[in-house]
Amino acid sequence: MAASISSLCDLLRSRAQEQPEAHAFWYMTSFYSEEGVPGPALRFGNLDRLARAIAAVLAEHVPAGSRALLLYPPGLDFVTAFFACAYAGIVAVPLPPPDPRRARRTLARLRAVASDAAPVAALTTLPVMPGVQRLLRQAPELSSLTWIATDEIDPGEAEGWREPASRGADLAYLQYTSGSTSAPKGVMVSHANALANCEAIRRAWGYGPGSAALMWVPNFHDDGLVHGILEPVYARYP
Repeated sequence: MAASISSLCDLLRSRAQEQPEAHAFWYMTSFYSEEGVPGPALRFGNLDRLARAIAAVLAEHVPAGSRALLLYPPGLDFVTAFFACAYAGIVAVPLPPPDPRRARRTLARLRAVASDAAPVAALTTLPVMPGVQRLLRQAPELSSLTWIATDEIDPGEAEGWREPASRGADLAYLQYTSGSTSAPKGVMVSHANALANCEAIRRAWGYGPGSAALMWVPNFHDDGLVHGILEPVYARYP
């Protein structure tokens, strides 16, 4: 890892500059399709641009250093939002989106994490918003958060992005336990922690530019996030 890379923002910016057209992620909706590709895709260049666009909008509403809940279904919107938080100097808090079909359990976890993490914003997608609005009637304290549907943000907003002064010791995200056996517990993960974890995985698994990976673990799970999302960017493989 280059000495100049000390944050997740540095990491993706480096990849986007080195190989903007290289595929970073696909979201596999099926194993086969007529087009010969598995589903929606992100290249390093457009991932960087989308992250900058979201980060520019976040900077207008969310103070740097504060926490933001990430409430996303499976897909690429989470990937862009997570890196956008790094691009804005905001601490990401990945969680499953509230499920109206299991409102009691999912809302209880969301409220417990929100109470502990003290977020000022919640990021999600436009299709998730109606379900969120219904659940907020049961959790009025969450209504005070700034709710942002990141899939509505114009990529052209990227021109207004300003790089944060992030350091390796700064918090990158909070990783919470499931809360299935007790109240959810959070772990503070710095940029340096995340990069060191990626390097350990690279060495253990022998990942490199010739590798490829398939991940089914949810994005809010530590393995789904680190091994499934951060590691491919770190080790330059799709």
